[in-house]
Amino acid sequence: MSLIKQIDHIIKINQRVAESTGFIYLNYLRNIFDDLLKIYNLYSQQISCAVVQQHTQNNPMLKPMKAVRRDILKLIQTYLLKETDKSFTVFYQQFLPSLKLLIDDYKANAQDARDPEVLHLFSTMVKLMGH
Repeated sequence: MSLIKQIDHIIKINQRVAESTGFIYLNYLRNIFDDLLKIYNLYSQQISCAVVQQHTQNNPMLKPMKAVRRDILKLIQTYLLKETDKSFTVFYQQFLPSLKLLIDDYKANAQDARDPEVLHLFSTMVKLMGH
């Protein structure tokens, strides 16, 4: 469980860096983006399995995994809010296709395992991008 908390701590640090540096953070985000989505997917699958099997009460790892998953979404949202290129050209080309994984994951998960932050992220994307 301490590894999960360390991962969450690193993601929160990245969120603060993205908030303070804005567009400059893009280069680093490119390097870690695929890994973030892999972590998100792994934890999301584990959370969904626990919910389906009704092992949610005695599993101390679920809460930290949910926190990591939520903080990954918040990191992406923070980057979008700080993006200075309001045409979002780079985002469209490099990140948007990969985010389909989040939608697929949201649809595939058990209802109680879904994270509403996914909807919040995509709502923010629609508002910012105007589509």
